[in-house]
Amino acid sequence: LWVLRDAGIRNRFVQTTVLLIVAAFTAFLPMAFIALEHLLHCLAMVVFCWSFARIYNRAPRRSDFLNLALCSALLTASRYEGLFTLAIAGLLTLRARRWNLAAALTVGGAFPVLSFGLYSLHIGGHLLPNSLLIKGQPLTWNLADRFLTMWYGCPAAAMLFLALLAAL
Repeated sequence: LWVLRDAGIRNRFVQTTVLLIVAAFTAFLPMAFIALEHLLHCLAMVVFCWSFARIYNRAPRRSDFLNLALCSALLTASRYEGLFTLAIAGLLTLRARRWNLAAALTVGGAFPVLSFGLYSLHIGGHLLPNSLLIKGQPLTWNLADRFLTMWYGCPAAAMLFLALLAAL
């Protein structure tokens, strides 16, 4: 704000806008360099919400169904958390009895999940990604079970555990 005041810009709207832009985009550069998919997911979320609101509030054209299916596929492909947003949008379309929009959301959102799942099953994996399966494991207090899970799941962590145990 001092820079803007020194430059002779005293309009509060301009100062607030510049401050919000700087605050919003400060984290983008580090996030882009550490190569996480969060920026892509944010972009996909904004594009999906904008196009869903535009299509939902008017009579849809034929191209809108493809647009909505592609946006929902991008949202789900970037992160599976997009399925929650798609579920809310799907419930809104079902409540409004707009069956074609609900079908476009379902097909577009399910395509990345099912294609990854079928490919993973084909190569001997699971339907869902391992990161989701690990988060869904029940907590066990059996130390032998925990050690075996750590040993077979991540040998490096098991070796670190053994080194710490040996250091004691």
